Amino acid sequence: MDGWLLLATVCGVAALGNAGVTPQNAALGLCAAVMMASAYSIVDDTISPELEIDSAEKHLDFVEHRHTGCIRDFSLTLAIATGFATYAFEIGLARERSGSIAMSWDLLAVLLGSAKLLSTIIMISRVGSLEASSLPIYAVLGAGILLQSTGYTPFLACIFVLANAMMYTDSAPLFSGQTKSRIFAASKTGWFLAFIVVLFLATSFLTTTQLMHAAPTASSITSLTHKFSPSASLNVSLHPVQQLVHRASEDWETQQSGQSRSLAEAAQEYKSRYGLPPPPLFDRWYEFVKARDVEIIDEYDTIHDLMLPFWALKPALIRERVREAIGFEENTLIAVLIRAGKVKRIIGGQEWQRGALQGMLSSFVHFLPDMDLAFNAHDEPRIILPNDELSIVVSHAKSNITTQSLQSQDLINNFSTRPDDVDDGERIREYKISRFNEYAHQNTWIASRLSCPPQSAARDFSDDRQDEDSAFATGELGFISNQTAFSDVCLSPSFKGSHGFFDRPNAFNVAHELIPIFSESKISSFQDIVYPSLWHWYARRPAATTADMHKTSHYMYNASSDIDWDSKAETMYWRGSTTGGYSSHGGWRRQHRQQIVQKLNAPDTAKVLGHRGTNDSSSWHVYDVPRRAYKDLIDVKFSGVGQCDPGDCDAQNEFFQIRPFTDMQANWQFKHLLDLDGNAFSARFYALLKSKGLVYKMAVFREWHEEWLKPWLHYIPLSLKGTEHLETVRWFAQDEKGREVARALAETKRKWAERALRREDMEVWFFRVLLEYARVVDDGRDHIGFVG
Repeated sequence: MDGWLLLATVCGVAALGNAGVTPQNAALGLCAAVMMASAYSIVDDTISPELEIDSAEKHLDFVEHRHTGCIRDFSLTLAIATGFATYAFEIGLARERSGSIAMSWDLLAVLLGSAKLLSTIIMISRVGSLEASSLPIYAVLGAGILLQSTGYTPFLACIFVLANAMMYTDSAPLFSGQTKSRIFAASKTGWFLAFIVVLFLATSFLTTTQLMHAAPTASSITSLTHKFSPSASLNVSLHPVQQLVHRASEDWETQQSGQSRSLAEAAQEYKSRYGLPPPPLFDRWYEFVKARDVEIIDEYDTIHDLMLPFWALKPALIRERVREAIGFEENTLIAVLIRAGKVKRIIGGQEWQRGALQGMLSSFVHFLPDMDLAFNAHDEPRIILPNDELSIVVSHAKSNITTQSLQSQDLINNFSTRPDDVDDGERIREYKISRFNEYAHQNTWIASRLSCPPQSAARDFSDDRQDEDSAFATGELGFISNQTAFSDVCLSPSFKGSHGFFDRPNAFNVAHELIPIFSESKISSFQDIVYPSLWHWYARRPAATTADMHKTSHYMYNASSDIDWDSKAETMYWRGSTTGGYSSHGGWRRQHRQQIVQKLNAPDTAKVLGHRGTNDSSSWHVYDVPRRAYKDLIDVKFSGVGQCDPGDCDAQNEFFQIRPFTDMQANWQFKHLLDLDGNAFSARFYALLKSKGLVYKMAVFREWHEEWLKPWLHYIPLSLKGTEHLETVRWFAQDEKGREVARALAETKRKWAERALRREDMEVWFFRVLLEYARVVDDGRDHIGFVG
């Protein structure tokens, strides 16, 4: 019975230890298990009181006499069953476990190796003194099997080779001297297996050596023995990027196919989503949409979320706060006064900004009531409320919306007449006080997290809370699976030391009370009202310097300068300046552009994904590679240094390889185009989207188009930590399937940008947000709206 138990144990741990997760490794592990089962079936017979161990001849006769097919058949059956059961078990586990649990599986492998070693020790103790004359052949055999099954991991391979060498050596006396000769003369199996293993090792060595001098691939790099764990709903063999693209495509198709097809459907969808009727003149807005052939009818959740807090304030209070804000000159705002369906007065900002605002309003301003608007002239956002106050505000707002919804049967489809506190717009009343405080070139993290819940990661009192990566990233490399959650400041306390806005923004003029300020972009925790960027709407005139980017083709897409996909270089390209924050006392090391450029060009190692062996149907594993092996894949450099103290400017000029300034049109020579936050949103983003290249974007700032552009379909979202950057580009650029997907995505986003990022599309969104704003500042807002 002890022999049978030992046999079952050995076969079990052998199959478990060598099976792996791929069919190839499972088969190889199964062969090893069968071999060991056969060997141990012989050894089991030798463990007998009447056996004379020191007599090889007697032993051979005894084996020939006693050995039947029973034990050997049992060994084979058990090994096969265990091997396939193990394979099925791990495939199931791989579909369920997260990346963090993969390390536990490696630990299990080590424990199984230890179990092998323990079983060997037990066997040795029962057999007695053993010879080691067959150690070399079995050591080579064990090394071949285990190097393959462990994915060339030196540490684990050494452990397993040692264990297996001892295990195979424990039967050396059985094959020593005359007995060994007779056995190998009768059967060439041992030598044949040895030859196969040596051939395998030689091939592996030559392949590895060749790949070390060529462009590294999955089979040429050092495994970290971690596996990416995909969703159970998708094939385990799909790369995580391919899975994310697949899901994004499905979600987008579902969204687009569900868009309303009539005014009645649009009005009903509005009521279903927001719990109140559409604003007055919603029918005019719908006609405006259809006349401009805009495809997005229902996706304006961002507008509702932005306007919601203002429902808590009385309309007169909102109007007064706007007058106060635009009446204090140093608030750096652009004041727009609408009277009698026209822009009566526009003051503040630069000339191009005023012209762009007037242009964006011109096609629908005649539908708007008399009102005052305050637009942010800075890049950075302006309004953030403390969480306790914001919570109360939102609660009151929802209550007021419910009241308005209950009165939706007798609504007037128009705005009220001009209230008494709104003047004729001939002049802007001057104010001597301001609710805004200026903190330019100072750390803004504490202020920027004020609206986060007290229990959130960003507000943790210990100051060592980790990012809530599970909310927005997937796999060990951290591919962005939820762009909205990634850009949520409350989930990522690491932003305080990795993004320039939180370190030292170039400008920061902020108020902690609810004031309706329209900004081109904002951080998630701020309460600014976003609207389509003036840069994107207006940029059209040539200019000689980057200081005039707002009026140059430098930030526009020139189709005549673009080239076909196949003619582009297989490289990620970016040129830009050190905008993103103001640097002093070495602060540039904590700013996002500098960190990303530094990491992509660092002489260290990075992580990529690959299959073990040559089986493309296996799951993906993480490997460690030298970045220099991919130097031809990355061309990301600074072309200018600014927004810094003299010492910090000098330090950056010395640290980074500053390249000459290049025109925007230089981007079109490359397939992979990088886009990064600057002081706020990126002004080049739309030009990149309209090109024939594939766009990668790292963005913490949010813009108006959140529902109009789909991550992993219209652009590739990147994290700020950068652990997945190289692998994302590598897969799109070097993997056969990745290259196919990259080409398709580049064309998909280009066509969508041509249809959805026109001036007409921006004006439709702008019209919608101003209708919502006009209702919330109307004294009769509970009695106005579109019934349908």
